[in-house]
Amino acid sequence: MNSLRPPSWLLHSLRDPRTRRPAVIVIAIASCCFLFFLTSSSSSHSENSYAYPPSRAPPGSEAAKVQDPDTLQSQAVSLLDALDARPILEYAPALEQESQPGRCPNTWRQANRDMMRNEGENVWPTMTAKDLAEARRKIVDKVKARFGWEQGGRPKSERELDVMLGQEGRGIVATAGNQDTAQRLLTTLRILRNRHRCSLPIEIWGFPDELSRLGSIRDEIDALDGDVRWRTVDIGKRDGRWKQFHIKGEVLARSSFSEILYLDSDSVPLTDPTFLFDSPTYKQHGAVLWPDFNRDAAANPIWRLLGNLHCTPARAWQAETGQMLIDKRARGGLNLVALEIARAMQEDEEFWFRLSGGDKDTFRFGFYFLSLPFAMAPHYPSSLGALHGDSFEGHAFCGHTMLQYGLDPDREWQHLRERGQLAQEQHLGPEELRHAPPLFVHANALKHSSFYNKRGDTFRQLKKPTDDRLFHPEARQLAIRPEDAVVPLDSIRQVGLGHRGICVDVWDASVGSAAGGAGEQVEGAPQGAYERGAVEILDWRDVFGGIGRDLEDMYYDEGGVAGAW
Repeated sequence: MNSLRPPSWLLHSLRDPRTRRPAVIVIAIASCCFLFFLTSSSSSHSENSYAYPPSRAPPGSEAAKVQDPDTLQSQAVSLLDALDARPILEYAPALEQESQPGRCPNTWRQANRDMMRNEGENVWPTMTAKDLAEARRKIVDKVKARFGWEQGGRPKSERELDVMLGQEGRGIVATAGNQDTAQRLLTTLRILRNRHRCSLPIEIWGFPDELSRLGSIRDEIDALDGDVRWRTVDIGKRDGRWKQFHIKGEVLARSSFSEILYLDSDSVPLTDPTFLFDSPTYKQHGAVLWPDFNRDAAANPIWRLLGNLHCTPARAWQAETGQMLIDKRARGGLNLVALEIARAMQEDEEFWFRLSGGDKDTFRFGFYFLSLPFAMAPHYPSSLGALHGDSFEGHAFCGHTMLQYGLDPDREWQHLRERGQLAQEQHLGPEELRHAPPLFVHANALKHSSFYNKRGDTFRQLKKPTDDRLFHPEARQLAIRPEDAVVPLDSIRQVGLGHRGICVDVWDASVGSAAGGAGEQVEGAPQGAYERGAVEILDWRDVFGGIGRDLEDMYYDEGGVAGAW
C-alpha cells in the first residue's frame, strides 16, 4: 500500500553506509511511536469503551482535526480490514450468545413490533454467515473506493480530501422534496431565523426535478435573512419508494460544511442551536445522535456483522435522526469515513434497511463498524401531543411528536436564561434543573394526523417515563461497562396506533393486571391503564420552565400545518 512505503530519502539512507546508523535510529523511534499508537488505539476501542460517551464530557477533550491523507488512509483501512476479518456466527449460536445475561436477553420487548414480525421472524433467521460476509465486504470495498484506497486505486489528494471533509465551518443541512416537505421546512427555517435569530448558514439539498418545482415556497425561503444555499444530489431516485431514505447519507457526506447540524424538515429547534457546537459532549468525539423509542433485538444481524462488538442494553438503543450533530474532521477525518459507511448502506437499502428502520440506524452502524464511540443524548424521548376524551384501545393519550432533550443541563439552562426563554413565573425545581431541557420538537407523526389537530389542541401534554435517563450518572466515567450504564427503562414500551391518523404512546408495561395496569398489552386494556406506573403526563405549557409555552402559536403563525403528507 502506497501510504505505508518508507519515504525515498529513508530508503537512500539505509543503502548508504555513512547514514545507515542514524537511519536505523530513526526507524526505531518511528516503530516505537507506531506501537504506542496501536496500543492506545486498541485500548480506546476495548470492550469497556463502547458505552456512549458521557454527558458533560471533561473540558479540553476537543476532537482532533484532520490529519494528513496518508495517516487517515492507514488508520481507516486498518479499521476496515479489521472489521472485514471478524468472524460471523450463524443465526442460532449468535442469538444464544447475544441473549446471555448482561447482553440483550429481553431487548426484543422494546424492539419495533413490525420489524420483529416481518424481518425478525422471516428474514433474519435466513441470513447465513456467507450472506452477511458478502454484504459487509461490499460496504468495505465501496468505502475504500470512495477514497481511492482500494487495490490499485488513486487515493484522494490532500485538496480533494479537504473538499470531502468540508471547508466552510459550521452550518445546518436539510433536505426538501415535494411541496409538503418544503412547506414544513419553511416553517422550521422561519422559526430559526425570525424567532430564534439563528444566523448559521443553511444548505438545502434535493433532487433536481423536485427543487425545480418548489416555486413560491423556494422564493419564501430565499427571502429569509441569512445565508441559504440550494444544492442538488447526483444520486437517482428510487422508483416506487414511499420515501427517499438514501438521500440523507449523501447530503451529509457531500455537504460543504465540516461541522453539521442536520435537521429533518419537521424537526423544530426550541432555541438557537448554534451553542450545541461548543457542547463538551459534542466536542469529545464530534458526533451526537439522539435516541429512538426502541432498542435493537439480540436477533438483529448487526451484532453478527460486528463480530466482537456485542449487544448490550445500552448499545442497543436505536438512533432517531431527525437531528444529528457531526464534525466530519473529528478524529483525523474518521467521522467522515463513518458517514461514508452509512451512505454506502443506504445505497443498498434492499439489504441494510432490513436491519434498520430506513436510514436512521445506518449512521449508528457506521460508527460501530469502525469501533468509534459517539455521544447519545442522555434522555429517552418524550411523546408530545394531547389527552383526548375518546380512548382508543385503552389509550387516552395521543402523541404525534418526539420531544428530544439536550446534552449538558447546566450549560443549556444558562443559555435559555440568557436568551430570556424561560417564563418569569415558572419555578424550576432541582429535578428539572438536573434534567437537560427540551431542545427539538420533531413532529414526525403530525403530518399523518390531518384534521385531528389544529391550533388550540396540538401541543398540549407530554408523556414520559418518570425517570427517563438512558444511563446512570456514573456512566459519565468511560470505565463503566455498557451493561452497567443502563437505567432500568426495561419496562417502558412504545406503540404507534392507527387512530387520529397516528397516535404514539409510551407506557409502563411492568404494572400488572393486579394493579389495574396495562402490563404488556397493546390493545384491550381498560381506560386509564396506560397512564399508570412509572410514567407521567405533564402540561407542556408549564413544564421545564415554560420553554414550550409559545410553541403552538409560533408553529401555526409561521405556517405550520398538521397533515400535509
